Formats: sequence, C-alpha cells, structure tokens
Amino acid sequence: MIVAIALWIVVIAVAIFVESNTSTLVSMWFIPAGLVALILALLDMGFIWQFAAFAAISLICLILSRTAFRRMLTKGEQVLNNVDRLKGMDALVVSDIGATDAGEVKVDGKIWRAFTVDNSPASAGEILRVHHVESTRIYCERK
Repeated sequence: MIVAIALWIVVIAVAIFVESNTSTLVSMWFIPAGLVALILALLDMGFIWQFAAFAAISLICLILSRTAFRRMLTKGEQVLNNVDRLKGMDALVVSDIGATDAGEVKVDGKIWRAFTVDNSPASAGEILRVHHVESTRIYCERK
C-alpha cells in the first residue's frame, strides 16, 4: 500500500513538473488520473484497479480536453486562405464569358478562368463580384 501511494504521488508530482515547464499540454490529464489512483491506493484497492482507473481517467481527460481545445481554437474569426479571401472581391472581365463557355476575369492582379453563377453572359470590361472559387475556376455574380 505504501509503495502504491508513493508511486501515485511521484506520478502526480512529475506530471505537475512537466506541465509547468512546458507550453504544450503534454501531461495535464495524468494529474486528475493520478489523484483518483492515489485515492484508490489510500482506500487499499488493488493495484490493478488503481492502474485501470488511472488509464481510464487519463483517456477520458485526453478526449475531453482535445474536444474542448478544438472548440476553443475554432471559435471566432475564421482565418481565410488565399483563395477564400477572393470571395466578394471585384472581378474585371477581360475575356467574354458565355452562357456555358468560360471567359477570363482579373482578380487581385491575376487572371482566372471564370463562369457566372447564373450562367448569364458577361462582356469584357464589366465588373462582377467573386461568388466562390472551385479549383482553378472563379464563379462570379453581378454586383
């Protein structure tokens, strides 16, 4: 019993030490798991039960913290990549866009293969608005 109590105290202390000296959350879930295992050791439960509780609580804490951190990290303003930021920008038609034929537009200084969202034609010189991007094609709409 004394050995198990000492073991769980060491596990908790090491987890606290590692967690306090890193910034990457590598051992935080071992702290509550170690506390539960320590309580079971103090209640004189078998080591198998202590270890099973330690493993189960560690896994549960890992899953819960991962879910919570993912929710926190994805909350708020979405970071747009280069293609996403084109949405809503003005597009100058440089080559006529047909009802079913692609034309070309200039957006942010670059020429893109373009279609209109509603399949309506657009003439060179018109200014459209980027609706969305699919692969290497820009779909535009009237402003």
